[in-house]
Order: sequence, then structure tokens, then C-alpha cells
Amino acid sequence: VDEILDHKRLNSLADHAERIPQCVKLILIVNPEFTSLLRTTLPESFLHIDLATPYRSTIAITTLARFLAKCGGKVVPEGEFGSDVEGKKPIVFDVGKDEVKLREALQRSRDLFGDDATLLYESFLPSSMKEICESNGKEKGGAWECYTALEFYGWEANNVVAAITGSGGTLEMATRAKTQLILILVSGVLKKFYADYQK
Repeated sequence: VDEILDHKRLNSLADHAERIPQCVKLILIVNPEFTSLLRTTLPESFLHIDLATPYRSTIAITTLARFLAKCGGKVVPEGEFGSDVEGKKPIVFDVGKDEVKLREALQRSRDLFGDDATLLYESFLPSSMKEICESNGKEKGGAWECYTALEFYGWEANNVVAAITGSGGTLEMATRAKTQLILILVSGVLKKFYADYQK
């Protein structure tokens, strides 16, 4: 089980560990951001390993993710990168509230990535901008896979275009890209986040 977000479910395993048959092997992956929510440690029969390599993205994407995490006041793992590929520097488009600029940024992204991209967008986008993002998804006749940030939690794609507002999901979406990343900064419902990310 990858990217466990429901700490109650994980904690309940400790209470029922003896009921798990010996022939069943569980591999449970908890995002480091949520390990502090665990109320108890799992029994000794559970092997606990802290993964030392935090991302499998290119060095350029991982460097950006570490920078964003530091700016957000998060504890940032140092050390090894998950890849030895430098990769292209991520691109950022700041479109604010401008729907025309959003369409232009998406078109520019399409020019760069072609049809091989996954578009992610935050739920805090204004509804008209969500519709613009969704119109680029295969379900609406567009070329790309298209998901909300929460639908894509824990997944990865080679090329990611992420429409972000700077809220809590931004770092998660940035680390979904393995080889190339474009961030489109949008002024959403929570304007403070947008202003912080502009800085």
C-alpha cells in the first residue's frame, strides 16, 4: 500500500497484528510527512525501514522540490538523489487569474511535451480554470491524462504539467514528475499561498 494517508487505518494494524496470517506479507509505505501522526509503533513482526532516497525524479526536479519544501518550512532530507540524471530545469508559468494566460501556458506546455504528459490541478483553482484544465484531458477530448492532485497522490509520470495555487498539494504534485516538470502558478481561492509562491 503506497502513500498511506489514513493514519487511523495504519494504527489499527498494531491492534490486530496477531490476526494477520503468517503467509500474508504487507508492504506499507507512509509518506514521511505523516509519520508523526502515528500513535504507536507497529509490533516487532513488522520490519520498519526508513527509505534513504526520497525521490526518483531527475536531479533538477528533486532540487526544486527540496527548495520548495525548505521555503515551506518542512524538514528536507539531504543526501543521495534518487537519480543520477541531471534533467531539464523545471519551467514555471505565472498566470495569476488570467484565463487567456492559462490557455497560453497549457499550449506552450503542449508544444514542449506533445501528447506525452499528465496534467494535474489543485482543487483550489477557480472553477473556470478547472474547466480549462479538464478540457485538455482525454475524457474531454484533449491529449493528456488529467487528474486532480488528490486523484494522483502517490503516482508518478514522466512529464507532468501541474496547475498549482501554492497550497499544501504543490510539493506533492511537483514530485510526481520523473523527467520533466512544468508548474503553472494560478491565483486560486487562497490568495496568500499564491503570493507566497510568487516570492
